[in-house]
Amino acid sequence: MPAATAIYFSPSPALLLLLVVSNINFVSAPPPPANRTYDDACTASRDWTLSPRHGEYPVRFAVYSDSGRAEHTDNDIHKNILRGMYAQDPKPDFVLHCGDVVNTGRNPILWDQYINMIDDPYCDQWPFFFTLGGHDRPVSQWSHRLSTPHTYYSFDWGKHLHFLMVDTTTENRTYWKKNGEQYTWLKEDIESTAASPDSHWMFVCQHEPRFSSGWSGCVETTYDLAELYGERRDVAAIFQGHDHNYERMGPFGGPGTSPVWYLIGGGGQELNIRRFRDAWSKKYLMKFHFLIVDVLDERTVKFKTIEYDDPDRILDRTSVDAEAPLTADPKMPSCISESQPDDYKLVPFFFLMFLLAMLFGVSAFY
Repeated sequence: MPAATAIYFSPSPALLLLLVVSNINFVSAPPPPANRTYDDACTASRDWTLSPRHGEYPVRFAVYSDSGRAEHTDNDIHKNILRGMYAQDPKPDFVLHCGDVVNTGRNPILWDQYINMIDDPYCDQWPFFFTLGGHDRPVSQWSHRLSTPHTYYSFDWGKHLHFLMVDTTTENRTYWKKNGEQYTWLKEDIESTAASPDSHWMFVCQHEPRFSSGWSGCVETTYDLAELYGERRDVAAIFQGHDHNYERMGPFGGPGTSPVWYLIGGGGQELNIRRFRDAWSKKYLMKFHFLIVDVLDERTVKFKTIEYDDPDRILDRTSVDAEAPLTADPKMPSCISESQPDDYKLVPFFFLMFLLAMLFGVSAFY
């Protein structure tokens, strides 16, 4: 009988790891519930008429817009903007969003993504206030998901600051035409606010821009409404979105005067090129960003624009002074899209011709 042979078995490291892993019970966190609303996720107090707990000077708030991205993509840019706001010292008291929260308002997944993104710690510490953007429609979804009662409204922050959240997007033309429903409400709201001895500053937030040298230019839905607030010294600033870039316009009355016009569309959507130039454009940047506003007192408001992924990098800054003298005509200027409509409308045609020439040129080369 042959002698017994000893056989030694040495398992590989990979097999040992497999044996160990097979005995581990993995417990994954449950996904956030679907169809959440702002009120479901956020606990910071939000009052549409008065926020009595706050408002003594100084007041700091953040502004951004156009945070929606393409379908089902993870929006790291928007995440970095929220982190950048949170890294500010001191932190903002609240946040304004000037529309196009999501890329497709009919897609429930995109609403869930946004609500989950602003959840703890952000909207548990700051109230978010929204205006309607074109991509956010239908209005029923926007209103329900963001727990916002109407497409236009106003609110006070303490006794001294008044915010006008204007609808320049809805398909109901009576909202933005002269003497229409929103126009009449806005006129009365501004007049009653200005008559109050406690009111020092007003701010306007709207989606479509009255002034922009970006891809959309100056949008007609804003013209009549802007007549009510565009030349008032007690309006510190008008915040706009829609075009995906940064631009500062004015102040038209000279340095330090108010209002200042901002286009703050760098909240996450793909950036747009500049379409034309006009004298009223003071700063234009194709960068993702957000805006920090410091209301120091009844006289001074300071603004600084911050790059999305570096909370310490300031891209632009300016300020307004209630007592700054007028050194120029404060009347709102015309826009190139108004004064030169034929040339303006030819821009897309020439751009298309350029693309076709490039395409055929590359094809011929190969």
